[in-house]
Amino acid sequence: MDTGCNQGIFVKVSEELTVYAIWYEKYQCYIAIRKLTPKECFRLQGWSDDYFEKAQFVNSDSQLYKQAGNGVTVNVVYEIAKLL
Repeated sequence: MDTGCNQGIFVKVSEELTVYAIWYEKYQCYIAIRKLTPKECFRLQGWSDDYFEKAQFVNSDSQLYKQAGNGVTVNVVYEIAKLL
């Protein structure tokens, strides 16, 4: 299978493990892409770890991903507003 820089494939590492990977031209091999944890998603949105731990106490991981995805990063909004 031929892949470009914006495409990836699923690579079967063993019977139990299949990973999503992209072709890395420099090293001529596939590099696995790791899924972000819910805590990392909250951090990217600017939330504190304390807030995440409170949310984690009452939510599943799938709900945490949804909550993080509904957030808007204040720094990004601020920079956009400056340009307007």
